Amino acid sequence: MILVKFHEQVVAIADANLIGKIFEENDIVLDITERFYKGEEKNREEIVKILKEESNINMVGEEIIKIALEEGFIKKEEVIKVLGVPHAQIYNIREG
Repeated sequence: MILVKFHEQVVAIADANLIGKIFEENDIVLDITERFYKGEEKNREEIVKILKEESNINMVGEEIIKIALEEGFIKKEEVIKVLGVPHAQIYNIREG
Protein backbone atom coordinates (compact mmCIF):
# COMPACT_ATOMS: atom_id res chain seq x y z
CA MET A 1 0.00 0.00 0.00
CA ILE A 2 1.24 3.48 -0.89
CA LEU A 3 0.08 6.66 0.87
CA VAL A 4 0.01 10.15 -0.69
CA LYS A 5 -0.18 13.44 1.20
CA PHE A 6 -0.50 16.82 -0.48
CA HIS A 7 1.21 19.78 1.15
CA GLU A 8 1.17 23.37 -0.06
CA GLN A 9 4.30 23.07 -2.19
CA VAL A 10 5.24 19.40 -2.17
CA VAL A 11 3.61 15.99 -2.44
CA ALA A 12 4.83 13.29 -0.06
CA ILE A 13 4.51 9.68 -1.22
CA ALA A 14 5.58 6.75 0.95
CA ASP A 15 5.12 3.03 1.27
CA ALA A 16 2.66 2.63 4.14
CA ASN A 17 4.86 0.17 6.06
CA LEU A 18 7.51 2.89 6.53
CA ILE A 19 5.32 5.51 8.20
CA GLY A 20 6.65 6.48 11.63
CA LYS A 21 10.11 4.97 11.11
CA ILE A 22 13.53 6.64 11.16
CA PHE A 23 16.54 5.38 9.21
CA GLU A 24 20.05 6.74 9.82
CA GLU A 25 23.20 5.96 7.89
CA ASN A 26 26.37 8.04 8.07
CA ASP A 27 25.19 11.67 7.99
CA ILE A 28 21.83 10.96 6.36
CA VAL A 29 18.62 10.73 8.38
CA LEU A 30 15.41 9.58 6.72
CA ASP A 31 12.55 10.41 9.11
CA ILE A 32 9.24 9.19 7.69
CA THR A 33 6.91 11.08 10.00
CA GLU A 34 3.16 10.63 10.07
CA ARG A 35 2.69 14.40 9.93
CA PHE A 36 4.52 14.69 6.61
CA TYR A 37 3.90 11.35 4.88
CA LYS A 38 0.68 9.81 6.20
CA GLY A 39 -1.99 10.54 3.63
CA GLU A 40 -4.54 8.77 1.49
CA GLU A 41 -4.05 5.33 -0.01
CA LYS A 42 -3.70 5.47 -3.81
CA ASN A 43 -3.48 2.82 -6.50
CA ARG A 44 -0.87 2.70 -9.26
CA GLU A 45 -3.01 4.56 -11.80
CA GLU A 46 -3.67 7.40 -9.35
CA ILE A 47 0.00 7.59 -8.41
CA VAL A 48 1.13 7.80 -12.05
CA LYS A 49 -1.35 10.65 -12.59
CA ILE A 50 0.09 12.48 -9.56
CA LEU A 51 3.65 11.93 -10.80
CA LYS A 52 2.66 13.45 -14.16
CA GLU A 53 0.83 16.45 -12.73
CA GLU A 54 2.79 17.56 -9.67
CA SER A 55 6.01 19.58 -9.70
CA ASN A 56 7.63 18.80 -6.36
CA ILE A 57 7.47 15.24 -5.08
CA ASN A 58 9.24 13.51 -2.19
CA MET A 59 9.14 9.70 -2.44
CA VAL A 60 10.31 6.97 -0.08
CA GLY A 61 9.96 3.19 -0.21
CA GLU A 62 10.43 0.23 -2.54
CA GLU A 63 6.91 0.32 -4.03
CA ILE A 64 6.77 3.99 -4.97
CA ILE A 65 10.35 4.10 -6.24
CA LYS A 66 9.69 1.04 -8.40
CA ILE A 67 6.67 2.75 -9.99
CA ALA A 68 8.57 6.01 -10.54
CA LEU A 69 11.44 4.10 -12.19
CA GLU A 70 9.22 1.89 -14.36
CA GLU A 71 7.22 4.88 -15.57
CA GLY A 72 10.36 6.91 -16.34
CA PHE A 73 9.86 9.73 -13.82
CA ILE A 74 13.26 9.14 -12.23
CA LYS A 75 16.50 7.38 -13.11
CA LYS A 76 18.21 4.73 -11.00
CA GLU A 77 21.15 7.07 -10.28
CA GLU A 78 18.75 9.62 -8.74
CA VAL A 79 17.73 7.21 -5.99
CA ILE A 80 19.58 7.24 -2.67
CA LYS A 81 19.33 4.47 -0.11
CA VAL A 82 19.45 4.88 3.63
CA LEU A 83 19.89 1.50 5.33
CA GLY A 84 18.47 -0.02 2.13
CA VAL A 85 15.37 2.21 2.05
CA PRO A 86 15.14 4.03 -1.31
CA HIS A 87 14.36 7.75 -1.48
CA ALA A 88 14.07 10.15 -4.42
CA GLN A 89 12.80 13.62 -5.14
CA ILE A 90 11.38 15.26 -8.23
CA TYR A 91 11.64 19.00 -8.66
CA ASN A 92 10.24 20.52 -11.82
CA ILE A 93 10.32 24.24 -12.35
CA ARG A 94 7.17 25.30 -14.15
CA GLU A 95 7.12 28.45 -16.16
CA GLY A 96 4.06 30.49 -15.51
